[in-house]
Amino acid sequence: MRVKTILLHKSTINDFLTKLHISFVENKDLWIFIIVCSIIALVSLQIQLSIKLSLIILTLCILLWMSELIPIGITGLIPLILAPIFGLAKFEDIVGNYSSRIIFLLISGFILASSITKWGIDKKISYFIIRLLGRNPKVVILSLIITTALLSMIMPNTTAAALMIPVGLGILNSTRGESKEYKISLLLSIAYAASIGGIALLIGTPPNLIATDYLSKENINMSFFTWSKIMLPFSIIFIIILWLYITFKSKLPKNITLNYTRTKLKDGAKITIIVVLSAVILWFTKSFVFEKIGLFLDDVFIGLAASILLFVIRIKGEPLLKWEDANIPWDIILMFGGGLTLGSILLSSGTAQWTVSALNFLPKNEFIFLIVTSMFIVFATELLSNTVLAATIMPVIIELYKTNGFSPLAGILTVAVCSTMAFMFPIGTPPNAIVFKSRIVSFKKMIEYGFVLNLLVVVLWVVYLKFFLKL
Repeated sequence: MRVKTILLHKSTINDFLTKLHISFVENKDLWIFIIVCSIIALVSLQIQLSIKLSLIILTLCILLWMSELIPIGITGLIPLILAPIFGLAKFEDIVGNYSSRIIFLLISGFILASSITKWGIDKKISYFIIRLLGRNPKVVILSLIITTALLSMIMPNTTAAALMIPVGLGILNSTRGESKEYKISLLLSIAYAASIGGIALLIGTPPNLIATDYLSKENINMSFFTWSKIMLPFSIIFIIILWLYITFKSKLPKNITLNYTRTKLKDGAKITIIVVLSAVILWFTKSFVFEKIGLFLDDVFIGLAASILLFVIRIKGEPLLKWEDANIPWDIILMFGGGLTLGSILLSSGTAQWTVSALNFLPKNEFIFLIVTSMFIVFATELLSNTVLAATIMPVIIELYKTNGFSPLAGILTVAVCSTMAFMFPIGTPPNAIVFKSRIVSFKKMIEYGFVLNLLVVVLWVVYLKFFLKL
């Protein structure tokens, strides 16, 4: 009787936290109140006017992105309008952020992912790996983690999670009597793997592209191959740790029974695979093969060329990919451009330098800087979009590291990696939100699993950066 009472009590608390979270996110009046109070508080600050105005734009955009009172893409346009009005920048100087080279690389990634989805390549890979690895629940979870991580490397982590969650739910629906804990661990492993896999390749997630943009401004060349050489080993190590953590923490059944649907690859799928693999091979080899023979291929050029081919190549009179098949989230593109614009405003207004001076209390020790910045970014990204956080905090971190005599490379990579690692909250990253919408994983459970992973990624990244990369 006591056990049932405790379980009921836990369930009541769990339901209360979930409803509290949903009601807070959906309470528009509360968000408007928070925005107004935040702006009033900033106006009252005794600081330089340009810094005050840039902080108002930053705070307004962040709160609007969190609350979604207006579409996130429209919020992304606010810096483009307010910065010239406030006299912080000229319109023609910042509008280029919305047509940055990394914007086009992001668009090409969405187009390639659209073709992979249209021709069912993602599902074929998923079922193949699961069928290959058997019925052991630990192995099934590993197969889902590997598949999701692989997909997330070549497409946005949101897309990878959206493709794999139905696969995970299909596995759960094809089994009988499995524990709630197993269902939670299986779905969370997909969401977390999507975030971890996204950092391995340059096109995996927007913060990677933001990082390369700022690296180029610091005269540090970061090609597709160089990025992969740095990040792929870290991603693999963390994927293994994720699997060990999930399977150790969860009570799993001994065996499960799965039903598979055999599908045959169509000609369109085969050609899509050839185009995508060709692009990946070119991204990997251009720096040490093609450039040695005098052929300089830009990463954006390769991505766009592959994307165009998908619309040009025809099968039975029909193109591989039609415009209506291209799932390009233009709201994310505009948000991305807005984030880059915010970053440039923070630099030009002196806000980045002002923030650096406010952090002078930290000891002048790079190891401590790495721990503090990693911890701050990992937990900040639970509340902010990884794109927004990376774009806005990157210039601040660069200035902070350079002012204290540290390599900006370490700071930029730390922002790129840690801003992607949101494991605790549904609003932290789209893969978490997709899992949360299944109603199988509660808000409380996500915090319970994710908090430990947040701490693990900080420790692992600092150790990897200092002792493996030796930065």
